[in-house]
This record gives sequence, C-alpha cells and structure tokens, in this order.
Amino acid sequence: MEKKIIFNFLCLFIFGIFFALPSSVFAATLGFSPPTLSRAVGSTFSVLVYVSNAGQPMNAASGIVSFPTDKLGVVGISKTNSVMNLWVEEPTFSNTEGKVNFEGIVLNPGYAGNQGTIITITFRTKSAGKASLGFSSGTILANDGTGTNILTSLGSASVSIQTVPVPQDIDTTEVKELTNDVAEVDSDTILEIPVITYYEEEIKFGDVFKVNGIANPGVDVEIRILKNGELIQEKTVQSTGTGSFAIVLDSLYQPGVYTFSARAIDEAGNVSGETSPFVVFVKQKWSDKIMEFILDYLSLTLLLGLALIGAVMGGLFIWYRLLTNFRRIKSKTGDAEKVLQKSFATLQDDIVSHITRLKSVKRKLTAEEVSFLEKFEEELGEAEGVIKKKIQNISNS
Repeated sequence: MEKKIIFNFLCLFIFGIFFALPSSVFAATLGFSPPTLSRAVGSTFSVLVYVSNAGQPMNAASGIVSFPTDKLGVVGISKTNSVMNLWVEEPTFSNTEGKVNFEGIVLNPGYAGNQGTIITITFRTKSAGKASLGFSSGTILANDGTGTNILTSLGSASVSIQTVPVPQDIDTTEVKELTNDVAEVDSDTILEIPVITYYEEEIKFGDVFKVNGIANPGVDVEIRILKNGELIQEKTVQSTGTGSFAIVLDSLYQPGVYTFSARAIDEAGNVSGETSPFVVFVKQKWSDKIMEFILDYLSLTLLLGLALIGAVMGGLFIWYRLLTNFRRIKSKTGDAEKVLQKSFATLQDDIVSHITRLKSVKRKLTAEEVSFLEKFEEELGEAEGVIKKKIQNISNS
C-alpha cells in the first residue's frame, strides 16, 4: 500500500513539473540592456532592444518602444549585429509621439537564445529627472508553422538624468566640493564611447568606405581600420553640434576581411573607451574578376602560343637542316655518279682500245684469250651497273 502511494506521488510530481516547464523553459521576453543607467543633461547613450527565448525558436518579433519626449529624444537607430534577417518595415521613430517602431523576421531555423539584439536605439538627454523606457506593445512569434505568439513579458529601463548647477560667489571649499561632484557625475558621461549607426558590411575593393555615428558634440572621433591585426588606416573627424559624424575613408584596395573601431578624444586630450570591432568584407568587383580572368587566360594563351611558335620554328629549322643535308648529299652523289661514269667510260675506252690492239695482232687469239676478253668486258659492264644503282639508291634516300 505504501509503495502504491509513493508511486502515485512521484507520478503527480513529475506531471506537475512537466506542466510547469513551459512557463520557464519556453518563456520569451522583450527587454532593454542596460536596464538602468545614469547620464548628464545633453549627453547621448545607447540602449539595446533584445529578445530572449532560450526554449522554442522564434521567427518574428515586433514592438513599440515608448519614451518621455520631455526627457529624451532619439538620435538614431542601428540594426548592426541584429538577429533579424529581414524587416517588414525599416525601424522608425517619432520624437513628437515618443515612439520607436520595429518589426523583423528571422529566417529558418529561427532564433533561440538569450538577449539577442534586435535594434540599438541612441538617445540624447534633454532635461534632468527620471526617464522610463517601456513597450506599449510587442509580439514574439514562434517558428512552429502557425506563428504562435510566445511572448510572456515586456521589460523596461530607467534612465537617471542629472544636471550640475554652476553657482556664483562661492568660497574655495564650495568650489572644491563642486569640482568633486562634477568629476563624480561626469566620469561616466562626459566622454562617451561613439555609437556607429551606419556602415556597409560588404564593399567592393576600390570603393570608398563610409562610417556614420554619434558621439559627444564637438569631440574628435578616431576611426582605425585593421587587417590581420595590422593597422591599415586611421582617420579623425570632429562631431557636429548635435554629436553626429561621418567619415569617408580611403579605398580598401585588397580583398579580404577588415575590422574597424572608433573612439572619442576631447579638447583636453581625454580618450573614451573603444567600440567593439566591426567586421567589413571587401570583395572584388565583377569587372575586376573578369579582367583578372582575361589576363590569366591571355597569359596562358600567350604561353601556349609561344610554345607553339617555338615548336614550329624548331620544326622548320630541323626541316631546313635536313633539306640542306639532303641537297648536299644529292649533289655529292650526283658528282660521284658523274665521276664514276667518266672513270668507267675512260676505263671502258682503254679496255676496248686494248682489245682492238690485241685483235689487230697477226697472231690469231686463242679461244681462251677471246673468252677472257669477252668475260672481262661483260663483268666490267655489270660492275658499272651495280655501282650506279647503289649511288642512285643513296641519292633517293
């Protein structure tokens, strides 16, 4: 009986845990990072709007961020490092209504993670007090084929905006205390890290590279471009009275992966922190690729052409040498044939002369002598024919 009770209790416990999981594992929220911060009047700061859904992947999110227009004004919105791949509409803002709208899509297989950036909003403080950021509406749609809204909570953020009065006719002690107070308040706010609001993640080499951003008004903003840890370019521009800046950098002539970062420098020489590195991919233009292909093709064609010309010239040279040797041999064999014919003709004349002389002798030649002379004359003719044939064969070959 006791075993059965324990078994039933365990089943109920596991069943309860199973039904409790969706509220924790599959929780999806929209929030701000950081949730609290302190700034001085006239300064700028950036807040990330993020999505957290560690359980079920999402494929879309939308929302309306609200802010007090008397305390804050939006300077710009950045989509850099956003988990969104497509935007139903580009993020917009209204400083009159105090709203920021966004609606984006994440392609398959969706996004699941903790604090995935959707957009980065850069504000400028207007007046002292406390400003609250929140969501007037929001949705997070699951990547489940039906677009189930899995949003469970909407976050908020609080900004404490401070101002430092400048009293008149105060003693040295008050000045010292005021100086300390100013240093304490401004240590985190006077020189802020610049915020990059625009840059192209992919450019063609040879094209100019432009970076836009926001910093404290009237400060120098330094952009440094590196490749493989080596400094390639460094340029500085002064921000405007509203804090915006734009830098056009020299062309990046070599394809590859580059990174750049920014920092601010004020008139006193104080240097802000440096932004996180931004990655830029520099690719070849299609026209340059075609030209490179043509040059490579022409180089190969030229090499093959030179090899072919060399082979033809070598063949012509060998043919010329063989023809020259053939003509020389033929000429020499012709001369030898003429000399041979002349020699045999002379020899034959001498033999005929000798035979005629022998035949003119009063003594009658014996049968053996007549047979010898006839045989000798016959063999001499045969020898001449054989030698002529050999010479002709040599000449024809």
